[in-house]
Amino acid sequence: MAARWTVLFRLRAVEVAFRCVRACGVLADAAELLALRMHGANAQDVRARHELVRSLLTGASDDLALAASSMKAAELFALYGASANPMLPLLSVQHVTDGNHPVRLALSLFQSARAYTEEACGCVETCCVHLRMADDLLAVPALPGMDGLLDVERFIALHAGVKAALDLARVSAALAITAPLVGELGGVNEKRSMNSVGLAICSDRLPYSACPAFLRFLVIFVHEER
Repeated sequence: MAARWTVLFRLRAVEVAFRCVRACGVLADAAELLALRMHGANAQDVRARHELVRSLLTGASDDLALAASSMKAAELFALYGASANPMLPLLSVQHVTDGNHPVRLALSLFQSARAYTEEACGCVETCCVHLRMADDLLAVPALPGMDGLLDVERFIALHAGVKAALDLARVSAALAITAPLVGELGGVNEKRSMNSVGLAICSDRLPYSACPAFLRFLVIFVHEER
């Protein structure tokens, strides 16, 4: 029977993996929309597309922020749960005992994943800033060189914003998926197989539609341990 805190830790790990993977899929959809050129003559269509992109970015940003919060919660579960006195948490992840070495490794991965996730949120905000700038340009229909100016904003929003966020979210997703598997799930071949899922997400070789089966596997594992 697993200690209560390790079950809570794994449940948070499942939530983190789910949210990171879902954010990757949403960001990929936003990138596809922003890859389309903008034309001042189609201002209404461009604004409508921007609204859709903003809606997608809001969802992705929420998932990334909640994933970061859950990673921090998992860390707190471990620091309190692995302490000899649950009223006095351990000072850091490095103080988790050797008996919980897999959890210590998992937490280190979560710390890295959280940093990538928080940076991805910043890139999403960068995209939103440049979308607002594009909308301001559209409000001046007689502006000389409108299409060129719109394309500059679209390029920055796409590459410095959404694509940068997507790359960071993919790394975060791969780390988040790998973390609960470190030293925990079955034999070596099984762990290698599951780690490959994380690497495939990171390199964009795995369709996001394939991820729910993996996440269901984690949920089943957690409930069997309870």
